[in-house]
Amino acid sequence: VALNGSVNVLKRFSQNLFYAFASGVEYRTHRPISVDELYELVAWQHWYRSIVSLNAKYATANVALLHLVLKALAEPGSRATLFWGHDGNLDGLALLLDLAWDA
Repeated sequence: VALNGSVNVLKRFSQNLFYAFASGVEYRTHRPISVDELYELVAWQHWYRSIVSLNAKYATANVALLHLVLKALAEPGSRATLFWGHDGNLDGLALLLDLAWDA
C-alpha cells in the first residue's frame, strides 16, 4: 500500500518537523510552532502509518521477533529481557497480538 499526494507531504513534513524539534534543531516556519500544533501535525504521520503499516507484510516480517518475545516470557525465573526495534516492529507485533494503544 502506498499513499501519495497531500497526505504523503503532510506525513513527511510533520516527521521532519518533529525530528528537528526533538533534536533541538531550529526549523524555520512562518512563526514558531507550538507543541500542540506539532502534535496535531504528527497525527497525520500516525494516521498514515495506520493505513500503510498495519498489514500482513509487517506482521509476517515480525514473526521471528514475536517468537523470541514469547520464548523469553516462557522462561522460568525472574529476569528482565530487553527487546528493541523500530515502529515497524511495534506495528507487526501489534497485529500479531491484536493489540492497540494510543500514540
